[in-house]
Amino acid sequence: MSGAPDPAGPVEIDLDERSPRWRDALPEAARIAEAAARATVAWVVTGADGAVLDCNDAYRRITGTQDGEAPPPPELAMMGEASAATLYRLTRSATAGLASEEAFALGAGTEIAAAVRPLSGGRSAWWFAPRVSLSPAPSASAAAAPAASPSAAAGIFRDAPIGVAFAD
Repeated sequence: MSGAPDPAGPVEIDLDERSPRWRDALPEAARIAEAAARATVAWVVTGADGAVLDCNDAYRRITGTQDGEAPPPPELAMMGEASAATLYRLTRSATAGLASEEAFALGAGTEIAAAVRPLSGGRSAWWFAPRVSLSPAPSASAAAAPAASPSAAAGIFRDAPIGVAFAD
């Protein structure tokens, strides 16, 4: 058996500030933190109890949180029937330490892709990004045509809390 560390074992980090690895890691960590803080994609980190530990300004904007106020946790971030079931399922995935992602409609033509990924210590990272439609824009003649009203049953299925999750 060689003296090489076990790749599946714990990772030891040298936190001695005199260490060259420590000095080299600080500028990289600062760049990453600055990029995350300035990102236009909303992100939030939650603790094992679901409380918000950190977020960026984009998350504060989508939740309507003012400076100095505590932002709401993701499951309460966007009120509405369309988002409630999705955010509930994502919260359950976060609590279970599972990666998951789903999309939900915020309004006519506006869809948000939401993802949660487990972090160490029971924490979770969440991202909320606008989803781009790949379908072609409706033509002027199609827009002028009267829309058929969906039946009540179709509306029930459209708004049902059912979705597809992708896990890594």
